[in-house]
Amino acid sequence: MSFENTPSFATGLVALLAVGGIACGDPFTASPGTGGSTSTSTSTLTGGGNNTGGGGNGGFAEGGGGTGGEGGVTVPCTVGAPQACEPGEYCSASTTRCTSCADLGDLRFGEPSLMGIQSVGGSRISPRARLRGDGIEELIFNANVGGMGTDIITALRNDGGWDQGVLVPGNAVNTTGQELAPIQLPPGATIPSVGLSEPILFTGMASGRRQIYMATSGSDTRANLPGVNQAADDSFSLAVAYTQSPPRYWFMRRTGGAGAYRFVTQTAGSTVPVPVDDRLIVPGGCTVSLVQNTDIAPWVTPDGKYLLFQANYPAACNEDSKGLRAFYVQLNELNGEPTGEAKEIAIDDFSITAPVRTPSLSPDFCSLYFATEDMSGVRDLYSAPRR
Repeated sequence: MSFENTPSFATGLVALLAVGGIACGDPFTASPGTGGSTSTSTSTLTGGGNNTGGGGNGGFAEGGGGTGGEGGVTVPCTVGAPQACEPGEYCSASTTRCTSCADLGDLRFGEPSLMGIQSVGGSRISPRARLRGDGIEELIFNANVGGMGTDIITALRNDGGWDQGVLVPGNAVNTTGQELAPIQLPPGATIPSVGLSEPILFTGMASGRRQIYMATSGSDTRANLPGVNQAADDSFSLAVAYTQSPPRYWFMRRTGGAGAYRFVTQTAGSTVPVPVDDRLIVPGGCTVSLVQNTDIAPWVTPDGKYLLFQANYPAACNEDSKGLRAFYVQLNELNGEPTGEAKEIAIDDFSITAPVRTPSLSPDFCSLYFATEDMSGVRDLYSAPRR
């Protein structure tokens, strides 16, 4: 099956085959690894003594005053070192100080590694993570499954990496057609009119149109996500800010199934999406163009403050050699629109010719998850730690 709703696989290959006399540029290679990890580390902040000690009391006439306490000392962390910082922190390459992963003002990541998830199917894409009720991280993603089309798979995190990926059970989610761009809400997240616990929201097909559905794992029944779909239009690639009140959606819309692509937003209680793609400005001052059927594969932080997306640099920016890249931008919490120019997500030791597809962050914001192709053109899931 083809990924119609993402930039074409062929486009990714052209951008990638950058060695061996086939094209120009550097190939993408990644260190072997178990995938992006949440921080499991210890503090490097070591006190150099009590910094509150005052001078000693005066003694007898012949006695001198005591000495004050020694001030505390902050030791710089080692960038890229295991256990460099406390859980939920990373060692910043710009400051060599432990920094909270919740600070998203500067998204820079270290060398990517293959997540190494074993599952049925291939050409994996669209990794999205959540924390289950037991605190275990769960990843949901797409894969091409022979004879089953494009299906949705989940995998659980373990101490050494990831468990075997399994197809979402039941007949509601996976069919013989295409199921794409999944996201599963964590326990306790509620959306008006949805009425499901921990729903999986995903793109499926109906009468030749892409529509956004909801279902639960193990169910045999799917339903339209209320207020989002229009019978004559394509709606696909949903992102959700589920902690906002009311929750807010961002998704792709194609009027009549044949018109131009638009990137739109609306609250969960609305039925009128508002286009915001004309506000997506990448470095160089160029507006992202959706004319060539570009799906930006949006992902937003649960509070709706930041958007991650994929896009090609517009020709006017003279960055065509970079191919498909990942960007992030801060959003206005009141209307869901970008507040300024987007920034490219920096990934160390990553070829500029390799595409960065469907980016998202781990639940603790300490790792980047994305899909790309290797030298043989095989697409798979990768992770990179905050740097």
